[in-house]
Amino acid sequence: MREAKSAILFFTGLISNIFLFLSCQNKPQL
Repeated sequence: MREAKSAILFFTGLISNIFLFLSCQNKPQL
């Protein structure tokens, strides 16, 4: 169960990082 929890945390962090990267890329450059 511990491994599954760590995997979920890893994927959650990865998805949040990708979402942050995409949102930063979509922002207009001033």
